[in-house]
Amino acid sequence: MRNKTYDIALAPRHVPSSVFWRVLIGGWSGQLGWGLVGFGGLFALIFAGNADCMSWYYFRSGIEVQTVTGTVTGMKKTGFSTGGSGRRRGGSSRRGKPIYEVRYRYNPTADIPREGASYVTATSSTSEPTVPPDVIVEYPANRPDISRIQGMRRRPFHGALGLIALIPGAGLLIALRALRRGMISAELLRRGRPAGAKLLNKRMTGAQINKQTVWALTFEYATDEGMKYQTVVKTHHEEQLLDEAQERLLYDPVHPSRAVLLDSLPGTPGLDESGNIRPVTAGAVAAALILPLIGLGMMAATGLMIVR
Repeated sequence: MRNKTYDIALAPRHVPSSVFWRVLIGGWSGQLGWGLVGFGGLFALIFAGNADCMSWYYFRSGIEVQTVTGTVTGMKKTGFSTGGSGRRRGGSSRRGKPIYEVRYRYNPTADIPREGASYVTATSSTSEPTVPPDVIVEYPANRPDISRIQGMRRRPFHGALGLIALIPGAGLLIALRALRRGMISAELLRRGRPAGAKLLNKRMTGAQINKQTVWALTFEYATDEGMKYQTVVKTHHEEQLLDEAQERLLYDPVHPSRAVLLDSLPGTPGLDESGNIRPVTAGAVAAALILPLIGLGMMAATGLMIVR
């Protein structure tokens, strides 16, 4: 059975799993968020993942730090550098100062010999740092396995570069907010009541996606009880929501101010002859999953590198 006015089956409706996943994660804001998580996570993996983010914790105020004489066993240039610049006028560029890894051996009191690595930046792009054969190694009293040469870092970059992780962090917040909206939309597909939504106004938000303006469209709708509510849709495909005098909308019968327009949903779910929701293709779901999977993978890899 379906609602004759809006040509959609009455609640509760079956929502195909393909539509559920497409709606849950496939919105443009969700994809933007996961894109920031994934591609911002790549920079976080390279820089934040190689930043000395944990020394503040291991060597923080109040922690008993012990020292012991260590022996340098080797030194090599890493693939990292600091202070370089791009190509300047005239075709020249300034080379960065290379970062070196210094490996050492130390023997904590009443403990087995251990090895470690610390990092130091050369004073110029062409010189090597001067490191004596014997160095002072420091470590927390309760963690002799965590160490560094005094005056050096435990990772190639300064810990401040760990702030790059804020980029994928911001993307994750956007993605989680979109995920919450997706869950609400999926639930409205299942049990929402249909209504007709009329456009009240349209304004530019100032944002763009792929050089297309993002619009804020305000719609008004009435419930079965005659109460009127408004909902705002932000989209850069406004033509999908302006092609009918009244757009199809589903609202929450318990909280009528919560609503979603069918044509604003990711993939614009279609209806069959009986008013039931049609499934979307596996390709559409797979395309929507690409950025979230990349983002989650980058988050896991970066987290493992930062805490190790």
